[in-house]
Amino acid sequence: MLILIPLVLSGCAGISFQRIPVDFVNPATRLEIVEVDATEIEAQGVLLRLKQPEERTVRSTEEMALYVRIQEGLGSRMDFVKNRTDSYHPGERDDSYILLSESTFEKQPGKLVEAVEMTERGEVVRFIRGEHESKIGQFHIESWERTPLFPLGPVKIGDEWNYQETMAVRLKSFWVKQIDPSPYVIEAKSTLEGFARVGGVRCAVIRTEALQTKQEQLKIFFKDITLNIRAHIREWVYLDYEKGRVLVRVTTIDSQTTSPDLKIHDQGQSQAVSYLLQMQPQQAANI
Repeated sequence: MLILIPLVLSGCAGISFQRIPVDFVNPATRLEIVEVDATEIEAQGVLLRLKQPEERTVRSTEEMALYVRIQEGLGSRMDFVKNRTDSYHPGERDDSYILLSESTFEKQPGKLVEAVEMTERGEVVRFIRGEHESKIGQFHIESWERTPLFPLGPVKIGDEWNYQETMAVRLKSFWVKQIDPSPYVIEAKSTLEGFARVGGVRCAVIRTEALQTKQEQLKIFFKDITLNIRAHIREWVYLDYEKGRVLVRVTTIDSQTTSPDLKIHDQGQSQAVSYLLQMQPQQAANI
């Protein structure tokens, strides 16, 4: 969710100026997601963890539909498809591992590379590297911190917990320059919403909500521009809690962007659906 601005900036050349109804496809049918009641054992509590897979390399696809300039239910749409490869390596600590992620975006140049050392609870204990090359320049992640995503012990349906994520990103571009950039900060609240079968695999359904506010000061074509961004993020993670891996992730974002310099008040909505490649949808469809 934190690379949304680089994607928008690098993909604006391909935006459709035709305004169409804002509409997202429910991914439940094509990804075979079926809600189920908790078993007696699940009702007593399950342990949520992100474990290293036996194969050490996992591939996934994320499909994002983004609407901007929304008015009266109509907006201009952009579509992105991200193909991601995660590889796992031993960490410096007994309770951690290194996750190296390499992603490419279809019809977009460059590659996104991220590497962190993290625990099975999802805590980032060491940031290693992060960069993304795009049409307008290079984005460098300078720092990345995250408190544990999951509680220490088992959780039951309705249990809630919090985590915080902070990322500092710098843009190197001839045309666009950042002025005194501040980090992205997310204060998130998660809850175990229930259970579901995803392609026949029992999963814990974790719902997360967060509000993100950010002021971005840019110099574009030698003109100073201030962007005030407010985003409401909702995310549903379908976690195979036995194997400790995410099978499906659905993220929706409602955003508002204002600028006193450009005199704009833009409303946007997006939906991103990420799934492992062995969880291929029954048929291709736009989201």
